[in-house]
Amino acid sequence: MLYNPQLINNLPSSLDEWSGMVYWDGLFWGHNDGGNGAYLYALRRTKIGNYTIDDALQIEDFLNKLH
Repeated sequence: MLYNPQLINNLPSSLDEWSGMVYWDGLFWGHNDGGNGAYLYALRRTKIGNYTIDDALQIEDFLNKLH
C-alpha cells in the first residue's frame, strides 16, 4: 500500500514545535521539540480537517532538553 503524504498545517497551537511524527493505528503520534515536557501526543483529524490532541502520554523519568 502506498501512502500519499499531505502537508499538515493546522495543528493545535500547543504543539508549536512538533517533531518526530509517525502515523500508526489511525493516529499521528509525535512529540514537541526540546525544552517542552516529555510527552508523546496522539492527534486525530476532525471532520472539518483540523487536528485535535486525542491523547498525551507523559514519559516518566525523562527530561526533554535542548542540546
